Amino acid sequence: MIYLLSVVIDIGFAIWAGTGKPWYFYIFYFVLLFGASSIINTSYIQGLTRAYSCIFLYGAKGIKEAFFLNIITIIFFIVAYAISYFVFGNNIQIILFFIACFVLSTIVAFIDNQFRIAIERTKKIDEKAKQNRENRAT
Repeated sequence: MIYLLSVVIDIGFAIWAGTGKPWYFYIFYFVLLFGASSIINTSYIQGLTRAYSCIFLYGAKGIKEAFFLNIITIIFFIVAYAISYFVFGNNIQIILFFIACFVLSTIVAFIDNQFRIAIERTKKIDEKAKQNRENRAT
């Protein structure tokens, strides 16, 4: 049920953006906002959980690694902002759209236990990297 809320948010913001325009703008704006929210939601969850796992496992040393892992997230946010800027006329609508996506993504990350999964994935990656270093040394 919570996953359908993303589509409802996209429809609501598409209607808001298309108010006073011909009917086909609603569909066009929905498609664009669906793509933008997909970019935002996916990259936000990945960036947040990866950063959390790095900081959780490595402490203060993990902040640097978390920052470098999130550079691609920032790039995706810029793409989503460009799409949103095309749809919306002002930054208030864009900010509200991003906030709605962030809140929904955070709820989904907790419901799906993505933080624990990210920690386990990071541990496995570290184990493989350690094995590769040991194999190269021998």
